[in-house]
Amino acid sequence: MFGRWAWGVSMKVRFGTGIVACSFAAALLSSTSNVRAADLGGDCCADLEERIAELEATTARKGNRKVSLTVAGQVNRAILLWDDGVEDNAYVVGNKNDQSNFSFTGEAEITKGWKAGYELTVRLLDNLSDAVSQDDDNGDQGFFVWQSHWWVESEKLGKFSMGLASRVSDTAPETDLSEAGVAGYAGVQDIGGGFALRLRDGSLAPIGWGDVYNHFNGDTANIVRYDTPEIAGFVASASWGEDDVWDVGLRYAGEGGGFKLEGAIAYTELTDGTDEVIGNTLGLDQSTLVGSCLCCTR
Repeated sequence: MFGRWAWGVSMKVRFGTGIVACSFAAALLSSTSNVRAADLGGDCCADLEERIAELEATTARKGNRKVSLTVAGQVNRAILLWDDGVEDNAYVVGNKNDQSNFSFTGEAEITKGWKAGYELTVRLLDNLSDAVSQDDDNGDQGFFVWQSHWWVESEKLGKFSMGLASRVSDTAPETDLSEAGVAGYAGVQDIGGGFALRLRDGSLAPIGWGDVYNHFNGDTANIVRYDTPEIAGFVASASWGEDDVWDVGLRYAGEGGGFKLEGAIAYTELTDGTDEVIGNTLGLDQSTLVGSCLCCTR
């Protein structure tokens, strides 16, 4: 087979309640009826900071002192350059490493030591980097619900969640302290995974790079989940749902001696037998042990 390479240049813009990239802040503020026209003469930076503070005061942040609503999201687009030994090209894609999304999260204190909340996250299918190929430079377009669940948490008893939520094995093989997941991480199939392998005779094989690489991440499913309170840096978890998907796992995060350490391990049993479970596109039964760990200086 011929060699293959693919790499991308990515730009990501995050937004949230009262936090807007400066390049967009001026345009947004100029169109807000309750904010006066900007006077960029003189001390322009102080003027911009004042208007950002006004924007923060008017965003949907809190219903009252006990209930909060946070709106957040990001737009993440990339240029994907590829060469499979016979053809080469460049596509503008959605970066699947950390794809575009928007979310609504709420939290309320029930009583001292108890709180409840919900999370709704919608991801964009915007010509994703793992969906394009040699024959298709336009992947799927649209939206899909990534998370939609509610939870109740006790400081002493732990956290119970129900709905479309992360399985315990979600992110277990992806421990990363580099803050560089937008460029690349354990899920190497997310960049160029839709491209077919090129055979020696120049024809395209019936399998793609996404079929060859799989880091067995758990993703999300319709489940019930329980997480223990943190004990000496450790959190144990279990989840079940989807007739029949269940996970158990353990996570650790701590610091000492000038080092920071994080790690996770999870075991998954998936006997659903369909492709309806996110991340199980082939509908295969799975019994998988995944994990990762990382240590770095502070």
